[in-house]
Amino acid sequence: MKKLKLLYCFLLFSPVVVGQQTVTLEGTLPVSVGESSGLIYYNGKLITHNDSGNEATLIEIEPASRDEIRVVRISNAENVDWEDITQDDTYIYIGDIGNINGNRTDLGIYRIRKSDYDSSDSVTADWIGFSYSDQQSFLATPNSDWDAEAITIIRGQLTVFTKRWKSGGTTAYTVPNSPGEHSALNIGTSMVSGLVTAATYNPFSNILYILGYSQFLQPFVVRFQDPPGPQSFGGTGQQINLDIGFGQAEGMCFVDHNTYYISTERFENSSPPVVLAASLFKLKTEDDPVEVLPPAEEDPIPDPDEDPKGNPDPNEEIDDELIIFRTFGSSVLRYVLNTQDDVFGMAIYDVKGRRIRYTSESDMDRDEIDISTLESSIYYLTFYLRTKILSKAFISY
Repeated sequence: MKKLKLLYCFLLFSPVVVGQQTVTLEGTLPVSVGESSGLIYYNGKLITHNDSGNEATLIEIEPASRDEIRVVRISNAENVDWEDITQDDTYIYIGDIGNINGNRTDLGIYRIRKSDYDSSDSVTADWIGFSYSDQQSFLATPNSDWDAEAITIIRGQLTVFTKRWKSGGTTAYTVPNSPGEHSALNIGTSMVSGLVTAATYNPFSNILYILGYSQFLQPFVVRFQDPPGPQSFGGTGQQINLDIGFGQAEGMCFVDHNTYYISTERFENSSPPVVLAASLFKLKTEDDPVEVLPPAEEDPIPDPDEDPKGNPDPNEEIDDELIIFRTFGSSVLRYVLNTQDDVFGMAIYDVKGRRIRYTSESDMDRDEIDISTLESSIYYLTFYLRTKILSKAFISY
């Protein structure tokens, strides 16, 4: 656990700060997760992990009782400085991104298949290594601006938020979802007033929440309405103090469009003497659910009767960036992307705007999608590009 002097002076900035937000104390966390540093909600359970120097394990918690019910070991991983966890439809991601001295050259994110997690208590992980594209010096400097404790997925893109001890605020970097060594792209800075420790983008409400605490251990969240896509980040969010007293808030996850869990680490400080138990809190917001995801363009729903094969005319000049088609009665939807832009991922949304499937770029089949499991309805096929989002409607029948 990192030690913190309560009266340590940070360089603070002033986004919009509003009054207290009432949260509910659910109770203390098990001793085994006294250094809970990240949080997701999956299959009705909470999944958390401890931070630097602890075992490379994920610990499953029953939310109501807060009992530890399962431990899953990542057999090929090391917990150098695990700081946050996030998920998409296929994978769980663990951010080994702590870098308080700014000299790490082995930053990365472990990626675990949910199907493996569901079926075994010992799993292996892919490694998504990265370095910051704009970091020039790797000299060890205490309380570095290159420290980070927050990751989330925003519209299919892994995003890391730094904990800028010296300069204040947070800088967001995008990292590809695929295994390998990557350069993390700086997409902007927001002058959050305090130290950022977690982030969660909620697709049910289209809201990004960033979690942190002040120099006096006052936890807060910063709310970003309709956050930008993976190409840009910044502006001023709505900063909300959390009415939970002192606490080293480190983990945050969404349950639905307006329900969140927040975890705090056990904290000990000698001057002044303070001991705080690791605890779990529930936050209720007034955010509305996303009702409808409009397509990028007003495209007609495809009519398979216009062409018996459901294919575009090969003699017709095609200028649409996204074309979708299929043979009548087929369970395979085919598509063509006419773009040179980088593709980050693909999703399917229903007519209520709920994301029912997501596939990262590394797992995409480049020209067809199995839609045999979809119920009869209208859906939107959506692609996340570096500079835009493409979306078109189709019918499953």
